Amino acid sequence: MRLTAYSLLTCLLLAATPSAHAQTAPADAPAPPPADAAALRRAEAVGQRLFRLDRAAWVASDTLMAAARGQVDPRVQGWITDEREDGIDVIYVDTTPAALYRVSVDAQGQPTGLETRPAPLTPAQAAAARAVATAQATAPSACTGYYNPVVIPGEDAASWIVYLLPGSTAETVVPLGGAWRITVRDGQPGAQRAFTNSCITLDNRRQDGAFVVSHLLDPTPTEIHVFWSLWADKPMFVTTSRGTWAIRDGQIVEVPPSPTTTPTALDGTATMTHSP
Repeated sequence: MRLTAYSLLTCLLLAATPSAHAQTAPADAPAPPPADAAALRRAEAVGQRLFRLDRAAWVASDTLMAAARGQVDPRVQGWITDEREDGIDVIYVDTTPAALYRVSVDAQGQPTGLETRPAPLTPAQAAAARAVATAQATAPSACTGYYNPVVIPGEDAASWIVYLLPGSTAETVVPLGGAWRITVRDGQPGAQRAFTNSCITLDNRRQDGAFVVSHLLDPTPTEIHVFWSLWADKPMFVTTSRGTWAIRDGQIVEVPPSPTTTPTALDGTATMTHSP
C-alpha cells in the first residue's frame, strides 16, 4: 500500500508499504444490466484516474521535500496535476496563480524531473488552479482536517471537475467518508455531490484480506470505492440495493452474496472488515 500524508499548505508526504492478501471474485459472476455496466465502467475509469493523479501528487511531494531537505516554501498554496501522454506534471502554485515548482512523474508513478524556476501557467492550468481554489472554498470542512484535491477537465472547456479526497496520515485508517465531487464552470461552483453521509473510516489492518462496506446512495459502487481500494492496495466488497460487488485492481465485478460479508447500515455507508 502507498499512503499519502500531505496537505495543501505544507506539501508534506508520508509513505508506507504494508501488505495485504488479495482475494479474487468468482469466475461465474453474473453480467450486470446495461445501465449498471455503463456506470461500473465509468466508476472504474474515473477511480483509476483519480488514483494515478493522487499518486503523482504524493510522489511529487516526496521529491520536492527531499530536494528542499524538509523545508516548506510558504508561498505554496496548493497544486494541480497536468496529464501528458507519457506521464503527469504536478505543478505547485502560489496565490497568483503561478507555477513555483514542477515535478514530472511517469506512467508507473516514478519521478522523472524537478523544475524549481517559477514560470507562468498556461490558460488551462490557471483555470484548473482557480477551480481547485473555488471548490475548496465551497466544500464543508474535511473529515480528516484537510483535503487532497484532484482536478480533471469537465465536459467542455469552461468546466472542471474537482474531487476533494480526505487526507490520511495513518496507514491503518482509510477515510472512505467525506469525499466530494464539485463542478466548477467559468470560475463558479456548480453541482456538488457527497459520496457518503458521514465521516466513515475503514480499519486497514494488515491481517485482513479485504474491506467490506454497504453503500446506500447509489445502486452500484462509485469511483471513490475504486480509488480507496487502489490506494489501500486491498480488495473491497461493496453491497448496494442492487447486489454485492467486488473491486480488485481497479476492476468491479458483481458477485453472489456471501455469508461472511454481512454489512449493517450506518448513515448511508456501513463498514466492517472481511476475513477470508
